[in-house]
Amino acid sequence: MADLDTSFKLQFEALFSTPSVINDSSGFQLFQPELKPNFISTDFPKIRGKLVFGKRMERLFSHFIQQSDRYSLLAENLQLIKDKLTIGELDFLISDNELQQTIHVEIACKFYIFRPGLSPDKMGCWIGPN
Repeated sequence: MADLDTSFKLQFEALFSTPSVINDSSGFQLFQPELKPNFISTDFPKIRGKLVFGKRMERLFSHFIQQSDRYSLLAENLQLIKDKLTIGELDFLISDNELQQTIHVEIACKFYIFRPGLSPDKMGCWIGPN
């Protein structure tokens, strides 16, 4: 069990320390909460079965929000339905209790492997989703 806790702790720390690939000129406002050093605990959520990388990161983000004093979870994986047809999903709606604002957060985590020499084009050397 200690190895599992260590794995979740490392994944949790990676989630909040990985720099964003979206820059300020994208038009999106980045949600970058401060992770206090004493926040990391061993009380991680139970993740059943194998989840793809992005869904695992969503579970860890949800854990962060639920443990936070500043933020409250309003909705998670909220499906948008029109005329009995699902047209999309919102990953998270949270409340910033300090600023008295509602924030919509989308988690986009992808995992790629770089294999030099796979392609003459550098972009073709990346192996990942699709």
